[in-house]
Formats: sequence, structure tokens, C-alpha cells
Amino acid sequence: MSMEHTYKGAAEPQRHRTLPETVKKCEPVIHPTQHNVVESTEVIITPEVFPVHTTYVKNRVNKRVLSSPHTESVKEKVHDETVVEGAENGKDQRRGLFDRWF
Repeated sequence: MSMEHTYKGAAEPQRHRTLPETVKKCEPVIHPTQHNVVESTEVIITPEVFPVHTTYVKNRVNKRVLSSPHTESVKEKVHDETVVEGAENGKDQRRGLFDRWF
């Protein structure tokens, strides 16, 4: 069946034609940002050292006890005198004043 189209004053049958496709680009629609949070945890071990030192001090006192023991002694002083009579020049001759110590 062939359809012929004639345009002679009568109502034409409707035809469907496909036109070339046109592409129109619009501005983008920007929606609010969806915020995602991803957490990760890292455990860090920090050694803390609190040293303690004890020093034991041993005190020693050297106590000096001073004493002065007293001693006594006795001296006897003897004085001898020798007199020679009739000595020269009429004077007595004497020997030393302290001849002996005991």
C-alpha cells in the first residue's frame, strides 16, 4: 500500500516528521554540600617516668675530749758561796751565784 500525498486543496493527511535533535546546555544547579565525617582514632602511648632517689646520710661526730692533767715538780735551789780570806786586793772572791741545780 502506497500512500501518495497530494496537496490539492483537500485536507492533507497529517504526517509525523522527526526534526534534528537540538541540545541546549543550561547552567548547573548546585545543591548544598552534603557533609560526611569519617573519624579515625590513633592511640599514642607516651611513657612518663618519675624517678625517685633516696640518699641515706650517716652522720658521724668525732667528739674530742680535751684534758690537761696537772703535774707538779719540786726544785731545790742551792746556793753555795766560797769565801777565801786574805785574797788579793782585800776583796772576797766568790764563785758563781748559782753553782748547782738539782
